Amino acid sequence: MMKCDNCGAEVPDDSIFCNICGRPVGEITQSDDFEYGIFFEDKASEDTSAESGNKNKSHGKRNIFLILSAVIILVLLVGGMLLYISGISDSARDKYEKSVYMTDKELTGKNYGEAKKYYDQALEYLSEIEDASENERYELLYRGLKISDGMGDEDRSLEIIESLLEIALTQGYLSDQRDYYSRLLDTYDRRGDTAELKMLIETINDSGEEKLMGLLDKFRPNAPVFGEVSENPRPSDKVSVFCDESDLLCYSSSETEPVLERSVGASYDEFELMAGENAVYTYCINEYGLSSRVAVFRYYLSTVYQVPMPVVYPDSGEYNQAFSITVDVPEGLTAYYSWNSSPENNGVKYIAPVYALEGNNVFNVIYVDEYGNRSNVQRVNYIYLNDDMADERDEEEGNDDA
Repeated sequence: MMKCDNCGAEVPDDSIFCNICGRPVGEITQSDDFEYGIFFEDKASEDTSAESGNKNKSHGKRNIFLILSAVIILVLLVGGMLLYISGISDSARDKYEKSVYMTDKELTGKNYGEAKKYYDQALEYLSEIEDASENERYELLYRGLKISDGMGDEDRSLEIIESLLEIALTQGYLSDQRDYYSRLLDTYDRRGDTAELKMLIETINDSGEEKLMGLLDKFRPNAPVFGEVSENPRPSDKVSVFCDESDLLCYSSSETEPVLERSVGASYDEFELMAGENAVYTYCINEYGLSSRVAVFRYYLSTVYQVPMPVVYPDSGEYNQAFSITVDVPEGLTAYYSWNSSPENNGVKYIAPVYALEGNNVFNVIYVDEYGNRSNVQRVNYIYLNDDMADERDEEEGNDDA
């Protein structure tokens, strides 16, 4: 390397001009200790300067060319990679479409074993397609469901149905949701898989989707049943109501839908009748948390009604020994009695059996309910004669005959 005598920069041995300052280097020694100098005419200097300028421009053009070349090469590389990737995708799609075609062909012929082979290939190719749509996956899974159904592989069918249902929920395919939910409900019910069935029923019930609620009707409990009522019911009479043995009885505050008012905690209960116009709403809940329809018991009890006739023992008749009289008093009623007069005004409250009076007497009894309603008077004629009285009567009858 030589050194420029003008600026001191190092220049190659074969250089005529300095690449830094552009001055001619002339004879340049390789030693710093040696001074040198070359003198040129003014014209020669000008020519040399012009030549140096042209050389610098040549170097600039060369640099621009190199940059452009690099950019072009980079663009070609990126484009090539994109074409390569596109070629792979297109290749996977072609294979996918061919596999789907063969799957459909074998399905038409019900060759489920061959159809499954092509279906599995289509699944693999579909996973390699970057722009594969959810609808393509959905349609392919549906083909898989046909294959598993045809082969009788219920477990595989359940797996596919669950995948199809997941997509149907995401995409809002309500009609398909109903079909898949129905398949799952029937399968779990037939298998006796109570845990899965309960979770599925809860999912459908929580969705609140009216078009799906009908699927649950077959799993709902029976409505409550009311017991018999007497011909002449009175306030405070009790009526029984019960659900199926495994269900819980609840009272509702609504007639149109089961709205929990209180739960009995058992399948059976009794309620008391009240005076006036009333209605009782009840429903049952089963192990799946589903409620029955509301069962309604309507009734009307007037505070004025026919109180039954009193029942008295023994019957009317003639007795020659002391005896007591018993009145049968039903619950909710009070009995009042009197001798030889109406008990409605001066009757005595019946508490215990009453001894019969001697002689010929009439025992009168009425019932009174809590609302003051009264029965008709029951009249019983007792003839009680002791031995002396009987002898005296016989004598009187004998004299009359004479």
